Amino acid sequence: MGNTLEVDYAVATLTDGSELVNPFWRIDSGRDGPCLGMIASQHGNEVQGAEVARRFAQVCAEQLVAGSVHLIPYGNLQAVRARRHSKDLGPEQPGRFSQGHNIQQVWPGDPEGNDTERAAYALDQATEIVGGLGLMGRLGDNVRDRQGLAYYAFARMAEGFGDDLWSVNAGVNPANIERAVASILDEIRRLQDEPVTEQELADCQNYLIGVVQLHLETNDGLAATLNHIELFGLGEDYIQRYPGLVRSVTREAVQRAAQAHLTAERYSLAIAGPPGP
Repeated sequence: MGNTLEVDYAVATLTDGSELVNPFWRIDSGRDGPCLGMIASQHGNEVQGAEVARRFAQVCAEQLVAGSVHLIPYGNLQAVRARRHSKDLGPEQPGRFSQGHNIQQVWPGDPEGNDTERAAYALDQATEIVGGLGLMGRLGDNVRDRQGLAYYAFARMAEGFGDDLWSVNAGVNPANIERAVASILDEIRRLQDEPVTEQELADCQNYLIGVVQLHLETNDGLAATLNHIELFGLGEDYIQRYPGLVRSVTREAVQRAAQAHLTAERYSLAIAGPPGP
């Protein structure tokens, strides 16, 4: 089986209702292996990385021997189009003057935030979807990619004391709501009925371990991590123990947790959108 190079798109709905469609490349070797992700041009006046990504895509298409590569040439497409560091700045203004539009400081973004936060959110979801991160990847593959029912579909858990909220969010055309909800419930049942694959588990664990290191590179990420450790009494050596804790989770444990704590029969459904006819 030869390597495949495909173009995919991350779609963000901006504050004026228009859509920002950001292309990215997916190169798949057809063989098991690690997944490499690359985001270039997070600032619109730093476009050299986009050309590197283009050339690298061709190299990978010809020479990739295992795993897959995902390349986003224009991390901040709005700023690139304006030839500015960030969307809200003038031609020569440095990034420190940006008011909430420095994309490096807004990851993973916000679907209800400003235009830069919405663009970051769309890219973050697209990256996780093509990376196949457990249930999140399955929802994206089924509801978004295969059926085209949603711009995004992901699961998350709000951590806290007492009962925790586990939720699935999806951006859906009003005409597709019933089909999208049915497909999401099918994925929950699938998670309960069969173990995740070894590749899905490995991808998810690699992501969870790697993203912590990225969080520790920023002041806000470091502060949030320390607060999390203190709030839940995880211990001063938690960062050192964390990779082992993540790796200790098995496919069977994931299935047991889904069977014990998730349900496709009892749930609350909230729909926000334009009023019906």
